[in-house]
Amino acid sequence: MDGQVFVYYISGHGFGHATRSGQLAVSILEQNLTSQADIDPVMVQPLAYTVDRESSVQTASKFLETREELIMHESQWLKSIGATCVLIDSPSAPCAAAHRAGVPSVIISNFTFDEIYYGLKNGDLLEPQLHRIAETFESDYRKARLLVRTPGFIRIPSFEECAVYPLTEHPSEQERGRVILDAPMYFREHRREKFETLDDLKIPRNVSENSKILLFSFGGQALSEHEWTDVLPPGWICIVVNGPLILPPSFYAASRETYVPDLVHASDVVLGKLGYGTISECIGHSKPMIYVPRIDFIEEEGLLTMMRDQGSCKELSIEKFEKGDWQVTT
Repeated sequence: MDGQVFVYYISGHGFGHATRSGQLAVSILEQNLTSQADIDPVMVQPLAYTVDRESSVQTASKFLETREELIMHESQWLKSIGATCVLIDSPSAPCAAAHRAGVPSVIISNFTFDEIYYGLKNGDLLEPQLHRIAETFESDYRKARLLVRTPGFIRIPSFEECAVYPLTEHPSEQERGRVILDAPMYFREHRREKFETLDDLKIPRNVSENSKILLFSFGGQALSEHEWTDVLPPGWICIVVNGPLILPPSFYAASRETYVPDLVHASDVVLGKLGYGTISECIGHSKPMIYVPRIDFIEEEGLLTMMRDQGSCKELSIEKFEKGDWQVTT
């Protein structure tokens, strides 16, 4: 790959985009340079499993006002660094910027945000704005030359009519154009063994060796907002990713720096929302998952199918989750 300059645009919508893209980037390059840019309007989520439709529309509409300026800036930057290929997971504007710069772009994702905004339409007064946002994003995505479609995918409108090939099979010159390559699942693997991880969390050995472990892995969910007591069955403890300093009995906090796949490996069950990073690590480490459904986020459909086909999962309703009524499901 001498002389090749890859640029990887990663959405700021959720940490999962960064973890899965980082895993792939490591496979491509040994050294990565990073920078920050406001390349997409993130969905507004008051909780990890809810979407604020009105605020999300306002945020996206404001983004569209400066979209042309962003595309111009990014296209000039791509030219200035001699970019030869743009990889995207999965904001839309970089597709347009790459096209303007004359650089091929590749979407690597199980979904694109046009379908997310299409999925928020329900016939109310927000529908015209949602349609405009989704159509704009879809137009950008149509400028990408290739879709590497990862497992757990949903409909991707901009590639809906394109031919599909397995990742190992390359289309002939006659067939080459805008195509879809279906990728296998990839995930971050654990680096440490179970009791190394649990010892670092200051869990006494007599507890860790004699308890079942629930991993509370909920990006964007503040555990301290709830007054939960007696939520765990007898003989269970819970590890909270990036948990607060004060926790209920039998709960242990893991810091932000803790490598999450080590926690998945050390646990017996994972409790969280359905996101690609979480479910791929559950499947990869053969761990069952209890999930709280995400309202108004259509990506969940593909991920749930993937988890049911390749892993093991069970739903915990939002009402039961918020009440701390976890015991029946666990």
